[in-house]
This record gives sequence, C-alpha cells and structure tokens, in this order.
Amino acid sequence: MEIRILLTGITVQTNRGFLMTSTVTLIEDKDLTILVDTGNFESRDLLVNSLCEIGLSPEDIDVVVLTHLHWDHCLNVDLFNSSHIIVNEKEMRSTVLSGLSDKLTGYFKNMLKESSNLLTVNGNFSISDKIEVIELAGHTEGSMGVKIEYDGKVVVITGDAIPNLRSFKRGIPDFIFYDSIKARKTINKVKKELKPDIIIPGHDIPFNFKGKYIKADVINFPKDNAVELRFRTDEEKDLLVTVKYTSDIIRPSSVIKDRSV
Repeated sequence: MEIRILLTGITVQTNRGFLMTSTVTLIEDKDLTILVDTGNFESRDLLVNSLCEIGLSPEDIDVVVLTHLHWDHCLNVDLFNSSHIIVNEKEMRSTVLSGLSDKLTGYFKNMLKESSNLLTVNGNFSISDKIEVIELAGHTEGSMGVKIEYDGKVVVITGDAIPNLRSFKRGIPDFIFYDSIKARKTINKVKKELKPDIIIPGHDIPFNFKGKYIKADVINFPKDNAVELRFRTDEEKDLLVTVKYTSDIIRPSSVIKDRSV
C-alpha cells in the first residue's frame, strides 16, 4: 500500500473572504486506487497534472471518497465519471456547498444522484480490510474520514473534522456548520479512540498524534508546500507573498518580496 498526498490543503483568510482548497490524498492498495476529496476548480489543473506525474489519469481512480460536500472539497468530482463516489447520506440531505443556502447545491447533488456509481453510506463503511470510511460528524452533519492501516501504523484522513494542527490541539475545528458539541466529541474520538499515528487534515500538512508536523519521508507529500500570492502592479511587476514551512517543518514563516516580470 502507498499513501500519497497529491495536493496539500490551504486556507488563506482575507477581508474579502477565503481562498481555500482541500487536501487531496491518493491511496493505492493492491488493485484498488482511492482518492479522498477532489479539491475545487482552483486546483483542477494541479490535480490532473499531479495524477499525470505518477502515470495516472482520472479514469484510473476506482473510488472517490468525499469527506463532506463543501465546495473546496468536492467540486472536481465530475472529473471522475468512471469512479465509485462515496458520500454520507446525511450530506446529501442537509449540507450545502457554501455553508449557506444556495441554489447551486441542488444542481450539484442532482448531478451526483444521476451517476450510477454513487454510493451513499450511513455509519462506517469498509472499502477493504485495511481501509475504512468513518463518520466524523460536527463540522457538517455527514462529515466523514478515512482510517487506514498502513505499514504498522494507523493513518486517519480527517477532512475538516480536523482541518489543521491548531484545531487538533485546541479540540475544535475552525468552522462549524452543524453541531459544535459533536465537533468537539469527534476530535476527542480521534484522540482517545482511534489514536492515529498520523493525521492527514483537510487544510494543513500531516502531523502526528503528539501534535508535531511530520516530514515528507514518513508520508509521501510535496516537499515544497509554499503558497505564493501574486499581486500585479500597474508597473507590470509582481508583488510576491510566499508563505512556507521552515526546513524542519515545525512552524510557518512568510517572505514578501517585489519581483519584476
């Protein structure tokens, strides 16, 4: 088995809203290829290119697990027309793409329902003897994660039940769209019942049970996790803001510089 993070999730907060894309994780287990979350349109080309770099295309994905139906985690699902799509039935009933009522959610869910490969689940669901979809309610009503037995370790992909290391440490996710009590209980469940060696969060790089970021040689993920924000000036220059992790992958640092094009 191999676990590979194709895209590491980010959240950038501005006074105009959020720039977000989710972590996208690939699991290869014998003859089964599984993708957990798909990201949104902003990461569409990056996702396809990341698959191409390892010799895969969307048609090679057997199963797509959507941890929940917020836009930053699921919008690229239409790339995977030949894949089985696993969604919690509570998400299909209650969750909206943006977290607020909108008309687009209905069209999106109808697209999923029209697929003959849609599998709605209620409760935990085993994909294989070492890979299990688990309920992690709180952030949304039907939030799910994936528990994996991998190389003698337990790995849990949490979606936004645990979006980042900060949420893991303080015991509650940054944003809750369903039930704050259940959200806290879910994180407590991960800590005390699942006791994973490695956590792959929805919007951060992986970390261990002790609350320390891990290195890329433990779980395969892009070593260059810098996020570049580019602002074009009227003088045809880029103001480049780079947010990246330090070499020991312990804490974020930022670099701002003016770079001519």
